[in-house]
Amino acid sequence: ANSQLTILGSAVLKGSIITSIAIPSGVPSIGNYAFFKCVNLASVTFESNSKLVSIDDNSFLESGITSFVVPDRVTSIGLQAFAYTPNLATFSAGCSSSLTIGTDCFKGSSISSINLPAAAVCNSCSTNSIAVVTVTACDSPTAEPTSVPTSAEPTSVPTSVPTSVPMPTKSAD
Repeated sequence: ANSQLTILGSAVLKGSIITSIAIPSGVPSIGNYAFFKCVNLASVTFESNSKLVSIDDNSFLESGITSFVVPDRVTSIGLQAFAYTPNLATFSAGCSSSLTIGTDCFKGSSISSINLPAAAVCNSCSTNSIAVVTVTACDSPTAEPTSVPTSAEPTSVPTSVPTSVPMPTKSAD
């Protein structure tokens, strides 16, 4: 918890054999290709009070990551940040008020559903075969999550009646 690391720059650990990493609270961004081809990387955690605000393009491209919880302060996740991650099973974001997820963020991953705050914008969730996006009600600690179809626009959904809407899958050409 006393790490002096404050920058995770572009391709900093590209191809590394690391299996897990705890990102120190003072790191504001994860650079382009930071964990690219880290096929043994299964676990990424964040120290409490994380200052992370951005996860740049291709940050975890072709990594072995199995789950990911986005810290609350993150406002942007770049294009293909989690693309081609065959082990990615769960992805959730806290109540960041303006989270935007870039194009093809989950392209080629095995994930089928994600948990996002209602104000989030996922630019390509429906085109990446993500069946359900679960919207987290951030304004009420007792509200139940609601599953809704994905879109490029933020969706306002009542949280009193949970529903699940399957998304059409994109056919292979």
